[in-house]
Amino acid sequence: MNSKDNRLKKRLVNSTRKTKPNKNSFSGKVFLLINGGSFSNSGIISSILETLKRAVIIGDETGGNKSVLTSSFSIKTYTTLPNTKIVCDKPDYSTIIRDIDLNDGHGVFPTHKVIPTINDIINSNETELNFTLDLIRRK
Repeated sequence: MNSKDNRLKKRLVNSTRKTKPNKNSFSGKVFLLINGGSFSNSGIISSILETLKRAVIIGDETGGNKSVLTSSFSIKTYTTLPNTKIVCDKPDYSTIIRDIDLNDGHGVFPTHKVIPTINDIINSNETELNFTLDLIRRK
C-alpha cells in the first residue's frame, strides 16, 4: 500500500466520550423519517439514533453506510474506472460511526418500512409523513 492509500487509515483515537444529557433535554418519543436520499450527516444521525434505540424510524433504507463514512476533506484525488473510464473522487478520510466489524454494507433500515408508490410521488402525497402522523395518533 503506498502512502496515498494510507490516508484512508486516518482515524481519531479515543475521540468518543460519554456525556450527560442536559437537564432540559427532550425526553419524548422521536420519529425519524429516512429514505435513500438520507446520507452523510443525516445518515450519521440515523445510525446513532438506531444504535441507541432512541427513535422510531420510518421510510426506506438510508443511502449512506451505517458504520463508516468516507469523504474528501483535504487533498483531492481521483481514480479512473478501468472499463468505463469514468473519473471519480477518491476519498481520503474515513469516519467510523459505530463498530466497524458490524459493517454489512447497508444503511440504516427503518422500524416501519414505508415506500411511496409512483402515484404518491406524482401526486405529492406525503406517504411517510402521513404514516408517521397516524402512528403518533394511535399511541
